[in-house]
Amino acid sequence: MVGRNLPEKTAYKFICFTDTPDGIDSAVDIRPLPAEGLKGWWNKVALFKKGLFPENDRIIYLDLDTCIVGALDGIITYDGEFALTRDFFRPDTFQSGVMMWRSGFGAHLWDNYVAAGCPDIDGGDQVWIRNNSKPDCLQSIFPLSFVSYKVHCQRMFPKSAKAVCFHGLPRPHEFPSEWVKYVWKIGGGTALELQCVGNMAETDLIENIQNACKLPYERVKIETPHDGHAVIVGGAPSLLKAMPEIKMRADHGQTIFATNNTVSSLLLDGIVPDYQVILDGRKENAAFVGNVPCMLASQCHPAVFEAAKENPITIWHSFADGLQEIVNDDSAFIGAGLSSVGLKAIALAFTMGYRKIHIYGMDSSYTDGKHHAYPQSLNDGERVIDVECNGKKYTCAPWMAVQVEEFKSLAALLVAEGVILTVNGEGLLPDVTRLLGKAPPEYGEIEQRDGLWWPANDYICHQAMQTADEDINLILPFCKEKKVAIQAGGNVGVWPKRLAKEFEAVYTFEPDPVNYECLKRNVPEDNVVMFNGGLGDTTGYVGMKLGTNNCGAHRIEGEGEVCIFRIDAFYLKQCDLIQLDIEGYELQALKGAIETIQKFKPVIVIEENGLCENYGVKSGDTEKWLIEQGYQVAARNKRDIIFICNNQPKGV
Repeated sequence: MVGRNLPEKTAYKFICFTDTPDGIDSAVDIRPLPAEGLKGWWNKVALFKKGLFPENDRIIYLDLDTCIVGALDGIITYDGEFALTRDFFRPDTFQSGVMMWRSGFGAHLWDNYVAAGCPDIDGGDQVWIRNNSKPDCLQSIFPLSFVSYKVHCQRMFPKSAKAVCFHGLPRPHEFPSEWVKYVWKIGGGTALELQCVGNMAETDLIENIQNACKLPYERVKIETPHDGHAVIVGGAPSLLKAMPEIKMRADHGQTIFATNNTVSSLLLDGIVPDYQVILDGRKENAAFVGNVPCMLASQCHPAVFEAAKENPITIWHSFADGLQEIVNDDSAFIGAGLSSVGLKAIALAFTMGYRKIHIYGMDSSYTDGKHHAYPQSLNDGERVIDVECNGKKYTCAPWMAVQVEEFKSLAALLVAEGVILTVNGEGLLPDVTRLLGKAPPEYGEIEQRDGLWWPANDYICHQAMQTADEDINLILPFCKEKKVAIQAGGNVGVWPKRLAKEFEAVYTFEPDPVNYECLKRNVPEDNVVMFNGGLGDTTGYVGMKLGTNNCGAHRIEGEGEVCIFRIDAFYLKQCDLIQLDIEGYELQALKGAIETIQKFKPVIVIEENGLCENYGVKSGDTEKWLIEQGYQVAARNKRDIIFICNNQPKGV
């Protein structure tokens, strides 16, 4: 993986320190562990022993479960003293999965560890290393290049990613996602080859969609909500036990949506589905078509449409980026962020006006070694993983585990829209739903306005944000460079989304979980890094006081579970703008950024609304503090004040 992502003619040596050398490629320089008697991760500290590597060599250390997915051209040019990856869950600290240094650095790390008696401290090697050094942060030097499998990559790694860190479980050799199979092997794909694989599949789907758009069939449209019941039927093992209940619902006139090959099982039991829903673009799915009305995704293969031509057909479009540019009709786009046909069928029912939806046969796990209630060769031999939930173990294909996570988000949205959901059966998805007590997770009420998600009870902030573009345009001329912006509070994403068009990387912080859910939905831009927390002068936890009908008026108050970060804890390599609208807590956030401010002298924008007095800070004190740091007022805009460093031109 490393070699195939290095520039041609790069001189390098790959070294593996191990106590089990059998089976390793002969091209690898195999060496014994660098110290005797150390257990597990403590061997990493021994990498800093003096004389272990030739003087002045550049060292790049990778945990064995690191996936390299992109060209390393820029990363191998790092010439600093020492760098680590920031912890993906605790961004005010570091982890040691990826380390870079010049040979000769860090002898004190090993010498002091030995002198201390090789202690086995909580947190392991990375606690010892970070507490005894001042590392650069790799995510700051190379924004968006180092990512976490758990946080960023379960469906696919971001286009900007170079290295995917598998911290904890799962491990890459378990192939928890399909893309890992292409990377985690000898002779695996480079980033370019992976892109080509994806583009070939995308090209096939586009051709399918273009063919479907020429067909004269009805399209799915958004319908007015009504009192009808929709029954979504998947093909998981629990389907067989559910047949009597499904038949009862069918006999009472409820609408049956059969996914894929479940139509055969239903017909055998005397249940005639109202619709058969098919999503997959492969031609093999033509074998699933039954003698019932069909709802076919436009990405379905022409062979599927041919097999269904004697049936009533309705075409629907599975949402995907860029699809609107291909489709030439006014049909609804179904199921953004959903990957399985069962979830798409739920979204279809909602689009058609159903607000009572009953789900069967969506176990998202194996039962007695079976993935379906009936033979389905397309799934035979698929890789499986073990998943544990509430002390119970499940065997799942990776797509099943993803389906559970996607269902939780979908259910949140549907329940917020007044949908009554019932999830029946046995398996991971029904069990997770029961553990939640209700679907969905506690996001609160949210709704779409003007193309963005907002808390439903907000009407003040939504109006105030109408001038955001104008406000941002006043700030931009003062920024000499536009590489990194720090922005808080992120709110529902209006500011970070706009700043992402101007800056190479934007770090945004939003502590309220409802706002943060909207932020995630509204800002898919991959150069925006989001944190569900606030900014202050210390790292810790605080409480929140929520504004009334104003999602922009939430502020810090008392103790609680909201995470607070210091900007300085991110060890940024660049900072061109700090924009703060955090309801009176601006001075505390700036004090937590003092090193960043002194080093980079970014443009600083604060809101001055008098709320600082809630924290013992008088109005005007934040402005005075910034002047003491060598800043001057460049402009005032309503309650916002724009500051620049004294030696900086005032813009235009």
